[in-house]
Amino acid sequence: RRAFSREPHRDEDSDAGFNSDDVASTSSRKTPVARAVLIDMEPKVVQASVRRARKTGRWRYDGDRTLAFQSGSGNNWARGYHTYGELVRDEVLDLVRAEAEACDHMGGFMLMQSMAGGTGAGLGAYVANALRDTYPTATLMNHCVWPYESGEVIVQSYNTLLTLSSLLDASDGVCIVQNEELHQTCVRLLGCERPTFGDMNAVAAQQLAGVLLP
Repeated sequence: RRAFSREPHRDEDSDAGFNSDDVASTSSRKTPVARAVLIDMEPKVVQASVRRARKTGRWRYDGDRTLAFQSGSGNNWARGYHTYGELVRDEVLDLVRAEAEACDHMGGFMLMQSMAGGTGAGLGAYVANALRDTYPTATLMNHCVWPYESGEVIVQSYNTLLTLSSLLDASDGVCIVQNEELHQTCVRLLGCERPTFGDMNAVAAQQLAGVLLP
C-alpha cells in the first residue's frame, strides 16, 4: 500500500511506503517501518518475512501488523475465499484501518499475491473485494504472480482464472509477473543456473519498483 507520512528533511521518494517516525528499540537512529499488513494462513511464511526484513538493519515490518493461522488453504480457492475470507475479514480490515489512520494521506492499496494456491489466490481475492467495499474511492492495485506452466498445484489454472475473474470487478489495475519469465531472467541475465525463490522475488521487486518509481 502506498501512502505518505514522511520526515520533512528527507527525500520524499526514498520514504514512500514506510512509517519513518517509528524507532527500533535496539538503535538510536530511526528505522523505517514498512506500511504493510502481512497475511498468510501458515505462520512460518509471515515470520520468515519479518525476520529477513529485520536482519537487513535498514527497514523492518511491524510485527503487530501480521495475521496468520496454523493451517493453509490446501490449494483450494473456495476455501481461501469463502471459509478463511469470511473468518478473518474483520481482523484484516482492523489491521488495514490502523495503517491507514497512521498516514497523513492515504492514496490507495497495493496487494501482492500469488495465483496458484488457495490463500494467495482465494483469500487474496476476498481481501481485494473487502477493501473495495470499505474504501470505495481508494486506488486498488494488485501485483499477482502467475504460476509455472508445469507447477506442482494441479488446480492452479482454476485458481488463476477464479482470481482474475474476481479482481476484474474489484481492482483498478492488475500487474502480472510470470514465474517462467522470472526464472529465465535469473538464468539468462543474472547467471543463476538454479534460481531460488529469493532470486526470483528480487527480480520481481525490481520490476515493480520500476513501475511505481520510474
